[in-house]
Amino acid sequence: MKRKTLLPTTLSAFLLPSLIVFSLGYAQGDKPKSAKQIRIEEQKRAREEAERAAKRAEMEKKIKQDLLQLKEWVVYLIPTGSNPPKMAIKKDILTFTDISISSEYFTEKGFGNSNYALSASDSGLGTWETMQRNDKGDIAFWRGEVRDTWMRGTIGLQPKKGRIQEFTFTTEKPAGYIEPAPKKEDLTEKKGQTTSRDRGAVESRTQN
Repeated sequence: MKRKTLLPTTLSAFLLPSLIVFSLGYAQGDKPKSAKQIRIEEQKRAREEAERAAKRAEMEKKIKQDLLQLKEWVVYLIPTGSNPPKMAIKKDILTFTDISISSEYFTEKGFGNSNYALSASDSGLGTWETMQRNDKGDIAFWRGEVRDTWMRGTIGLQPKKGRIQEFTFTTEKPAGYIEPAPKKEDLTEKKGQTTSRDRGAVESRTQN
């Protein structure tokens, strides 16, 4: 008889503490928070969000200073997408002001300056976006990421008629980029400058 009652007694001794702990945990989990606790937690979340917002504002200020300090951002436009434009990699120059951005390459295609929106992540990475239009009705959507003197991003060029063209751009010179040959007017100007220097050297020797 003792053997028959031993097992249930042992199981009860083992399970009872576990059931008590489980019951206490369940009861505590269901216990509603007081109005004071809720108010304290809300105030804490508000302080943390305000601190993050202030930190992001400081980062945005620094990023904008970086954008303005480097007056000309040399980037390389790379055709991408499922239907990439039939063009070689192009060098472009981006210029930022306090509120606007311009692209040397897209200015030649009739796109003017446009305002940009700037934001910063908690890690300090800046993101800027803008949209440009030209007189033909074409639209260019820009999105860039920047940190110090490094930049990369994407461009979606939507012609008024036809399929969208996609580009990526980066400050890192791509392996497939080929520097174009100087234009004729550049060579003529350079030659003229050389002739002027030579003439000046001759006159100087003559005077001496």
